[in-house]
Amino acid sequence: MPLRPSTEQLLVQVLLRAAEDLLRLYESEEVEDAELVRARTELELAFAPIWSRMPVLDLGFAGDQVLWNGEPVLTGEDDAHGLVPSLLASGIHGLRLVPGVEREEMARFLELVHRVRRLDEDGDQDLVLMLFRADLHHVQYTVGPVLDPAIPTPAPPAAAQDLPPGPPTATPTPSASRTPGTDVARLSPSEVRKRIQEDLRAPAPGTHREDDLDSASHFLDAADIDYLKSAIDREYEQDHSESVLALLLDTLELRAEPDVRDEVIRVLRAVLPYLLGTGRFPAVAYLTSELRGITRTTTFEPRHREALDQLRASISDADALRQLFHVLDDGTVEPTPEELGALLQELRQDAIGSVLVWLGQLRRPKAKSALLEALEAFFTQWPMALEKMTTATDRAVVQRALAIAGRVQDPAFAEPISAALEHVDPATRRLAVSALAAIATPASLKLMARAIDDVDAEVRKKAYDALAQRHFRPATTKLAAAIASPDLESRDLSERRALFSAYAVAAGPAGVATLEPILLGKGGLARRASPMTRACAALALSLIDTPAARFALKNAATDKDPLVRSAAGSALRAERTAS
Repeated sequence: MPLRPSTEQLLVQVLLRAAEDLLRLYESEEVEDAELVRARTELELAFAPIWSRMPVLDLGFAGDQVLWNGEPVLTGEDDAHGLVPSLLASGIHGLRLVPGVEREEMARFLELVHRVRRLDEDGDQDLVLMLFRADLHHVQYTVGPVLDPAIPTPAPPAAAQDLPPGPPTATPTPSASRTPGTDVARLSPSEVRKRIQEDLRAPAPGTHREDDLDSASHFLDAADIDYLKSAIDREYEQDHSESVLALLLDTLELRAEPDVRDEVIRVLRAVLPYLLGTGRFPAVAYLTSELRGITRTTTFEPRHREALDQLRASISDADALRQLFHVLDDGTVEPTPEELGALLQELRQDAIGSVLVWLGQLRRPKAKSALLEALEAFFTQWPMALEKMTTATDRAVVQRALAIAGRVQDPAFAEPISAALEHVDPATRRLAVSALAAIATPASLKLMARAIDDVDAEVRKKAYDALAQRHFRPATTKLAAAIASPDLESRDLSERRALFSAYAVAAGPAGVATLEPILLGKGGLARRASPMTRACAALALSLIDTPAARFALKNAATDKDPLVRSAAGSALRAERTAS
């Protein structure tokens, strides 16, 4: 191998590995159709980066090697399925592959190579004639004497765009014929044409003519045909990028030469933006996950390890995330929540914050729903990641993390959410109260009760409203202290009403002892209570609904203050209606 293999050379090696894989399946006696479809698709994908770098692919065969640009790209020890010996035995020492070969013809070419090897066990077969009959328009081969491995294969003079359409051209030589006792070079042109016509008319070995078969017993019914078509369609719809990446990662792991690893890393850097830009998110997650495993188990030079770490981290960069959301928003792909979740697992924590910000800017409902579901699953698996988000400096990040926590209602989120109760922004603290209330476990309600003393009225009211919906006795003491607060009368009426209601629900029957004096205007605190505060006490007593509470309301129904009388009467009527 050269001291510094080029990117193109590595790509050709990846292609030949895919070809060897397909040959392996052809040789297998028990192979499923889906496996063959997968291998053909991987072979087709392996051509894509090659055509982006070269107009045609010229390969030479010498000894036990495949040569590209005079350098070996496949050696005998890697050619486990006899590609090179089969070609050289037929006199083929050069191939030119042009764009379009990847669609069908390359797989067909390999099938013929396998077929000639299998048939050679029973009788001599001529691969050149078989290729001629196959009429492959994107495969050109050169027939002649076997080359010396030390001599580089010269590039054919014609460029890809100059190649005329039509069947491949073979130069007849004595070594081109595999028919015993026949030298094609000694035949006249008319005899050569006659020999070819006879070969074309003859059925291929191992096949039968259609009129020899009973057609009635060999056709599939409509249901079988539909099943096979749907199975093939499903296979082609799958993304085989991971298989191509696996070939590159195998090279990275198994080839320790520094220059080889330099080139593989360079290829992976070029491939990653393409994967992101085309929405192949599972392949991106697969690549970064595999790189993490490889760097843990394989010895690398410090510069290579640093380069691989930077490659993994690059998907968390702002440009990569911007590309990710552009693909999501333009609708070119429809990733599942599971696919997006796998990608989230590979992002840095600060990048998760950026994802939360971008979540609010997605315009496509389907994409937004999928990403939201992926984030919910991500935080459920990693509650501590949620805590990082709830303590972030960006208010939008904190608020969206709290909204997700409120939707999921996982008890493990209670502690991470509580960190947001200390946020400087009141709106963010209100979201934290709502999220803790939605979880509704004793631990989350205990944490939420901190908001009873919040400096912001709206945050306090949010906490009162939440407690009024739940019988949470541990909050009784703090609520009673809020009722006894010197600034009670300065608070908004709606807040006072919510406070008294929360206290009544939390205290239960024991709360009558605190509320009755306020309603009837008895005692030091009651004398300071305004009619509106006393009316709030009447509402709270109606929620307790015990004989003692009704007795206090009946006494207040004759109070000299019209607001108190009205509140007590309304509370009594509400009790009778409820009963």
